[in-house]
Amino acid sequence: MKKKPLIIGIIALFIVVLLVVLLNKTTYYVKVSKVDDQSPDRILTVYNNKDEKVEFKRIELLDGTFFCDDINPSVYFNNLRGIEKLKVILKDKSIVTAKVIEEEVK
Repeated sequence: MKKKPLIIGIIALFIVVLLVVLLNKTTYYVKVSKVDDQSPDRILTVYNNKDEKVEFKRIELLDGTFFCDDINPSVYFNNLRGIEKLKVILKDKSIVTAKVIEEEVK
């Protein structure tokens, strides 16, 4: 009979640890902004879920195709159509997936 509360306690602890890990996970998004009113190019800027600007080395499509880099983070606006996520290689060489903020694409 004493095993039942112990098992429930272990399950509850596991759930709490799992929630803490999932809630503290850093997510990223790519904000798209106009170069100017006349240019068809868009500048890509990477942010984390704390709205802090993140430095990156390069941005690729999910299939690994080069998209832009940190030296020239701009792309032609039509290249962004239909793209919801991009692969971002950060300065520390870690690879993350970032959601594209579509309201700036149009």
